[in-house]
Amino acid sequence: MVKLDVSLLRYLSGEDFKVLTSVEMGMRNHELVPGTLVNSIATLRFGGCGKVLVDLTKHKLLAYERGKRYDGYRLTYAGYDYLALNALTHREILGGVGNQIGVGKESDVFICESADQQYQYAIKFHRLGRVCFRKVSEKRDFYTKSKNKTSWIYLSRIAAQREYEFLRFMHCKGMPVPKPIDCNRHVVVMELIDGRILNHYTLESFESETRDEQIAALYNKLIGLIFKFANELRVIHGDFNEFNILIKHDPVTNELEPVIIDLPQMIGVDHELAPDQFERDVNCIVEFFNKRFHYESDYVPKWSDIDEHAKEENKMDKFLLDALNAIEDDDDNNKEVKKQIDEHDVIGIKTPSSNTIHNDDDDDDDNDEHDSVDQPNKGSITTKRISSEDKPSTDLNDPREHAIVDEIDDCASQFTTMTVDPELARQRIRAEIIKKENNKKRRQAAKPKNIKGDANPVKRKRKVNQYIACEDEAAYSECF
Repeated sequence: MVKLDVSLLRYLSGEDFKVLTSVEMGMRNHELVPGTLVNSIATLRFGGCGKVLVDLTKHKLLAYERGKRYDGYRLTYAGYDYLALNALTHREILGGVGNQIGVGKESDVFICESADQQYQYAIKFHRLGRVCFRKVSEKRDFYTKSKNKTSWIYLSRIAAQREYEFLRFMHCKGMPVPKPIDCNRHVVVMELIDGRILNHYTLESFESETRDEQIAALYNKLIGLIFKFANELRVIHGDFNEFNILIKHDPVTNELEPVIIDLPQMIGVDHELAPDQFERDVNCIVEFFNKRFHYESDYVPKWSDIDEHAKEENKMDKFLLDALNAIEDDDDNNKEVKKQIDEHDVIGIKTPSSNTIHNDDDDDDDNDEHDSVDQPNKGSITTKRISSEDKPSTDLNDPREHAIVDEIDDCASQFTTMTVDPELARQRIRAEIIKKENNKKRRQAAKPKNIKGDANPVKRKRKVNQYIACEDEAAYSECF
C-alpha cells in the first residue's frame, strides 16, 4: 500500500519538480529513463541534475533500477502524487490534505480543504496495479484499449480521466453523484459526501417503527437508478454494489438518499458486455437486501425491459462520447496543446473547452457547474512560438528521420504538467537520439576491421604457432 506523506511537498523546489516532470515525459516511451535523457529534457539552469536525482531517489519519489539493456529512473506513485498535488495547489484548488477516509483495491480517498480553507473536498488517488487487483485487464475495458499496457501509472491516469468525465456528465444530468471539482493526472477532486457506505447499514440502523418502509423505499431508489442509467442515460455502472453506494440523510424529507461513487468502469449500452453488466448490477442489490435486511421484492428489472432505440440513438450522450474518445486518442490531441509554463512555476495545463459537457435542459445550472468544475489556472502561462529557422532541418524522405520521429512521443497532455514547450522537448529528444547514433557509428569505425580468409591476423598467428609446435615436437622426438 502506498502511504501519502505530503510533509516533504513544501520543501521541494522548482528544479525538483522539473526533474520529476522530465522523468514523467521520458516514461512515455521508456520503461526506465536514462539520466542523460532526464538532463536533456530538464535543462536546469546551473548544470546537470545528478544531485537532484539522488535526492529524489532518497525520498522515494523516484526509483533507480538496473534493466537488462540499460539503467535508468522511473516515477513512483509518491512522485506522481507530488506532481498532481503541486499542480492542484498552483490552480488554487487545494490548500491541504487530511486523513484517509477510504481505501479500495484500486484507489485511496482522503479529506482535503480548499485553498481559502472554506470548503472540504474528497480527493481520490487512483492506484492500479495492487496485488489484490492484478486482473484489471479482465475487469476494465479501457485497459485493453490502451497503447501502453505495462505502466500502472499510465492506467491510473486513464482511470482518473474517465471517472472525472463520467462525474461531470452524470452531475449535469442531475444524477446523485458527487460534484466534480478538478482532475490532474491520477487524482480526482470531488465533493465530500456526509454519509455512510451501504455496507455499514444493518437492521438496527433503521428506526424500528418505519424500518420496513425505509428499506423498501431505499431498494426501489437503487433499482430505479440502475434502470434509469441504462434507459435514459444509456450507460451501465458495471460495479453497482454496497461498497460503491453512500447513504446520506435528507433533513428536509427525512429520507435516506443514495449517492453513487466509483465510475471509471462505466460502459455504454451498445457495449458487448452491457447485458451481463446490467444483470450483475441488479443481482448485487437484490442479493444484498435479501441477505442483510431479509427483504425481497417483485420489482426486478431485466435487460429486455430497456427501450430499444434506433441504432443511431442507442449510444451514450454525444458530449460524453467525445470526451472518452479524447482520452483514448490522447496522443493525437496532444499536438494541439502548445502552451508553455513559466520555468519557475510547475503548474497544470487547464482542460480544453472542447471536452466541456453542456446541459441543454438547464443552462443556468450548467453555467454554475462550469464555474466550479473548470477552475481557471492562476499560474503564468506563456505561449512560445518556434520559427522555421530555429527548427532543425529534416529530410522527410530519409528513412532514418522517420525512425527518429516515430520514436519520439508527444510530450504534451491536457491532464499533464509540463515545464517546457512540447516542440522544444521533441527537438531535444531528437538531438539526443541523433547524438547516440553518431557516437555508435564512431565507435564502430574505430574498431579494427574484420578481415576474412587467410589474411586474417588471428588466423595467421594460429598457423604460425601450429608450425612452431610441430617443429618442436619433431626436434624432441629426434633427441630421444
